[in-house]
Amino acid sequence: MSDGKKCMDIDECRGNRGGCQHNCNNTAGSYFCSCRSGYLLTSDKRTCTDIDECQTDKDVCQHNCSNTVGSFFCSCRSGYLLASDKRKCNDINECVTNNGDCQHTCRNTYGSFNCYCRPGYSLMSDGKKCMDIDECRGNRGGCQHTCNNTAGSYFCSCRSGYLLTSDKRTCTDIDECQTDEDVCQQNCSNTVGSFFCSCRSGYLLASDKRKCNDINECDTNNGNCQHTCRNTYGSFNCYCRSGYSLMSDRKKCMDIDECRGNRGGCQHNCNNTAGSYFCSCRSGYLLTSDKRTCTDIDECQTDEDVCQQNCSNTVGSFICSCRSGYLLASDKRKCNDINECDTNNGDCQHTCRNTYGSFNCYCRPGYSLMSDGKKCMDIDECHGNRGGCQHNCNNTAGSYFCSCRSGYLLTSDKRTCTDIDECQTDKDVCQHNCSNTVGSFFCSCRSGYLLASDKRKCNDIDECKLGSSGCDHECHNTPSTYHCECKDGFYLDTDNKTCNDVDECLASKSGCQHNCRNTIGSFICSCRSGYLLASDGTKCNDVDECKAENDGCEHTCQNTLGSYECKCNQGYTLLSNKKGCNDIDECKSGSSGCDHKCLNTPGTYHCECNDGFYLDTNNRTCIGRFCITPKCTIFSARNI
Repeated sequence: MSDGKKCMDIDECRGNRGGCQHNCNNTAGSYFCSCRSGYLLTSDKRTCTDIDECQTDKDVCQHNCSNTVGSFFCSCRSGYLLASDKRKCNDINECVTNNGDCQHTCRNTYGSFNCYCRPGYSLMSDGKKCMDIDECRGNRGGCQHTCNNTAGSYFCSCRSGYLLTSDKRTCTDIDECQTDEDVCQQNCSNTVGSFFCSCRSGYLLASDKRKCNDINECDTNNGNCQHTCRNTYGSFNCYCRSGYSLMSDRKKCMDIDECRGNRGGCQHNCNNTAGSYFCSCRSGYLLTSDKRTCTDIDECQTDEDVCQQNCSNTVGSFICSCRSGYLLASDKRKCNDINECDTNNGDCQHTCRNTYGSFNCYCRPGYSLMSDGKKCMDIDECHGNRGGCQHNCNNTAGSYFCSCRSGYLLTSDKRTCTDIDECQTDKDVCQHNCSNTVGSFFCSCRSGYLLASDKRKCNDIDECKLGSSGCDHECHNTPSTYHCECKDGFYLDTDNKTCNDVDECLASKSGCQHNCRNTIGSFICSCRSGYLLASDGTKCNDVDECKAENDGCEHTCQNTLGSYECKCNQGYTLLSNKKGCNDIDECKSGSSGCDHKCLNTPGTYHCECNDGFYLDTNNRTCIGRFCITPKCTIFSARNI
């Protein structure tokens, strides 16, 4: 010190804190460094390093530990909440809030919870909702006939004509013929599950299928009686008219033959008829006034037309004959003309035409009949004035034809000749231009062509090789001329030589499905929101928003072009936010059709019946059984 004797401690912490990173602690004649909470002094006794409390103390946090510079913090696993000491974790009872979203029962577990369903239900794939177990699926719940599923249970019922036994599953047949003696008027036959009535012979089952009405057999086909039918109760009888007798089948009537025995008193013929008879005479005889005896007829006198030509009378008959050129017909009365043309054409060379009692021969056009009246000779029409032909006459058998010299064409009158215009008759005779001459023609070429050595074809002149086209991009020679073309992305100007850029987006967007942006010599396509450009660079592929996890639909997502829409399962309706689904209460809307009770369930409903009734197979109608010993009748709940 200043007195030169005493010593004063030097405070090494003053100034730069003695080189300590955090805290400098002065002592008599020395000092030491220390660190703030959460840090540890290193071996140099000056600098401080962070303490990782999560590593040095495994129990500092009950669940998860996260180190920070100079400190740490604790967190809990899912299903737990950090306690007030910020280290321990308390279990969250999810069942307290909205029953854990469980449809039936929620049971809490450490760190989680489980949903359970009431008996008759099974847990759905979402682990929360409950779906009714259809006990009727598979073996029909052990029911012999009909299994009726209900919410959480089921019951058995029998088809009409059966009764449910005490085991509530099997069905026994009701014998209606034993339980009700008057069920049928005549005969009753029990069947499994029903019965049927029948009637004795001669009766017909009435429309009520129980009573029997007498059949009037005479109304149907006269009871199959040939003549008269008379109905009786349960049967009928047949009767015959006068002149008939009833046959052994008691239905048909057999005619009585009055001609049997003495021919009914007839001299010649006795003719039996149905229920009577009459006399007739042999051919050539006439029945007298007594209607039994016969006298000869002179047919040639009594009937002038008995023979067509000649008549000769005989006893009991007559004979007809014909004149020359005729033949007696098969009826032995008429005379048929003999057609001489049928035999070897009447020896005519060409045509034979029959006449009554004779025939004539004729020649085809171009022939004349010869002196024998049968053969034909060709007429030479070219003899004399050439048959009227302007140029050439050509005789043929029975005719002739005209023809023209080369370079001429026969006109429609088949005689005169007109010059052939080769330019009109053959469009390909010259490649370009054709000029007709009398009896010939000559070819010429259009501008831009030279006539070839064959004097018909034309060779093109190639202007592009001459270098006189003046095309901006490309020159293409064409027949008789040339044309300029531009590279892709350019179009030819009105001068047909200059090339200008094509705005592809103006022409139907150049194939772009959505948006088109023009560039020099090309274009670029892009898509509207909700689409991605395809690999071909023009089409737009719809983005399927339903594949993304954030579509927001409660039930089903249905992708649409450029967007999507939410759909609800059957029994639900879409909320106004177009994503959520609200259950439809069919019981309140009155659309259930239940007879007694309607119980709504998520997405559907089911019907139940009052005591003393059971649900029919349609799951809506309630049926009750009311028994009056020893008979039972089943009534619909709607009829009582």
